[in-house]
Amino acid sequence: MGLRMWALIDDTARVVEPTVQGRMICEFVTEAGTWEYSLMDGYLSHTKLLHIASHRPPARDQGEDSLYWTFEPTGNFSVKTAYCFLAQAGWAEEDRVWKSIWSWRGPQRVRTFLWLVAHARLLTNEHRARRHLTSSTLCDGCSCGQETTLHAFRDCSRVQARPPPKWAKLNTDGALRGNPGLSGAGGIVRDADGLCLGGYVRNIDYASSTVAEL
Repeated sequence: MGLRMWALIDDTARVVEPTVQGRMICEFVTEAGTWEYSLMDGYLSHTKLLHIASHRPPARDQGEDSLYWTFEPTGNFSVKTAYCFLAQAGWAEEDRVWKSIWSWRGPQRVRTFLWLVAHARLLTNEHRARRHLTSSTLCDGCSCGQETTLHAFRDCSRVQARPPPKWAKLNTDGALRGNPGLSGAGGIVRDADGLCLGGYVRNIDYASSTVAEL
């Protein structure tokens, strides 16, 4: 509850009023205990709103928040467990992604494209704005959110449209605990009439949010 709203705002072009900057995160929760998204809209990107939606809102009746280090049974931070996590989980994830992409049997240009997607390096409007190649980070397809790699492949309304007749569409999603953290993913294949043709689920182990989603 001690986190303030301004700590989450780093990718919006809208001027943030001082009254919003000084508000606590717990002030963006309704009386029913749900997130008050209407107060956040316009200040946070669609990706960050989705990230907030995956977390339970703070509850005043549960007392003050406390810090807990998830890699120690006691909850206390230690340099040893932090080093082990960064050395093992981080490298293992990079190694797994690298091998899965470059061992794929297909054209080299497709492997290069997959590598760019996995590392969020596509020249989306988000990156173009950082390089001063455009003045807007909005998606050109739907104009409803910042065009990040995840938005371009998952969240854009044009991506979510039904496939044409005789075509099938694969929708995927990922979830994780922490970022990076334990994660999993699943997907479903549907035809133009919305009928389910198949699906899958899998455990990804430790991964970042980009890897889990893609």
